[in-house]
Amino acid sequence: MMALNRILHSRRARELWLPLGGRCGMLRRAESRLGGTLTILTYHRVLPDEQAAVYPFDSLAVPLSAFRQQIAWLKQRTVLPLGQAMRDLAARCREVPLFSITFDDGYIDNYELAAPVIEAAGLNATFFITAGIVEQGQTLWFDRAVVAATAAGLSDPVAWVRSLKSLSPESREQRIEELRSAVEDTPRGLMMTPEHVRQLAVRGHEIGSHTMRHPILTHLVPEQLAAELVESRARLQQWSAQPVEGFCYPNGDTNEQVIAACRDAGYTYACTTRPGRNQLPLDPFALRRVQVDPRRVTRAGRHDHLAFHADLCLAEAL
Repeated sequence: MMALNRILHSRRARELWLPLGGRCGMLRRAESRLGGTLTILTYHRVLPDEQAAVYPFDSLAVPLSAFRQQIAWLKQRTVLPLGQAMRDLAARCREVPLFSITFDDGYIDNYELAAPVIEAAGLNATFFITAGIVEQGQTLWFDRAVVAATAAGLSDPVAWVRSLKSLSPESREQRIEELRSAVEDTPRGLMMTPEHVRQLAVRGHEIGSHTMRHPILTHLVPEQLAAELVESRARLQQWSAQPVEGFCYPNGDTNEQVIAACRDAGYTYACTTRPGRNQLPLDPFALRRVQVDPRRVTRAGRHDHLAFHADLCLAEAL
């Protein structure tokens, strides 16, 4: 089954079977069998098409034109903020497939570009905010790193950034600062402000936590871990004036200690980066998601409706 799944989801195979699958109704039949499941979409950035085309992390920036068409597709389904979808799924009060739209990190384009498209469709999303970065008007470490690496002329800036993930936060910051100080080039204005978070909550969106500073949680000692979870939840509840129930593990990294700390901090669910959809019986601290990867669901920068439909409706179930 796993080998078949890899074959069906390879790029070349998809180009061959997706048109046939669309014409013969395979995708519609697959979707019809998803009653009682929850599919959580993961987004990071939504950018104007020309900016998305040159964004260095090419799996994370969805072109705005494609995003509009994705939301138009979702508008025809049952889409709920993640906390509400979790409650509805547990209560078995809906027999139709459930979908939730989630955004990680707290980029300003989520507020300026993505949220208006979602709201125009009459929907709401869940935004996992990196509270400390937002509070201090800073930039996430990987965006600072890739800009510095590019300006310094490294041959593969993205690979260099990936190599930093395994370092401690202190060592990583030292490496970035050494490179950044040599080129004096730091991106600014990429993230939301606390007021943007407040406005999203007022407009009916759910606010969740993505820690204070986006560390790899499994690398932290217990005191650091608790601070990242408790302080971010407190800030976000203050800004949004709503309970913050949800959490999203940075980089998807978690273990029993992290899960226990999430519970202790007051969260009721948490998202991983494990691919797939969710069904009962459910582990609320190991939710699977489907990353909306523009390399898979666009062709030549344009929305590929069959590929998008397939990624959501053929995702491996729990």
